Amino acid sequence: MFQPSADQLIFADKLVESGVPAHAIDFEQKVPVGADVDIRIRDESGDVYAYQMKHLNDPQDPVSEITRGKYLLQLAIADADHSVMLVDGGRGTVRDWMTNGSYDELLAIHNGARGRKGTGITFVIRLEDGSLVIPPGSRTDPKDML
Repeated sequence: MFQPSADQLIFADKLVESGVPAHAIDFEQKVPVGADVDIRIRDESGDVYAYQMKHLNDPQDPVSEITRGKYLLQLAIADADHSVMLVDGGRGTVRDWMTNGSYDELLAIHNGARGRKGTGITFVIRLEDGSLVIPPGSRTDPKDML
């Protein structure tokens, strides 16, 4: 069984190991109304990183599972400078996701293909051979560990 709170603690621990001060990490932020952030970080410069964490359990269509409107809107309306959808359990390789249309679909959502839902969200998909960051070069955390 997938336990979201365990994943949040593991991720927070890795952030602390990378140099993010523990006091800069908050869990389960739901402000403003309608937002849902699993982990929030405020870095030394005041930038806020908001993470919504998802775990894929071999869905038929992983992109649809990741980008349900509710999930996107909860992250999009969060008070953050950097909104990140962090996805574990993705099947396949980075190359698979680049060539099967998943990358293009997620980039289109980032660029506003679904309007307010998804616009500006960075997707970090952890795959069998590494992580795929969409769009490339996005700031995903204060210490560039993702």
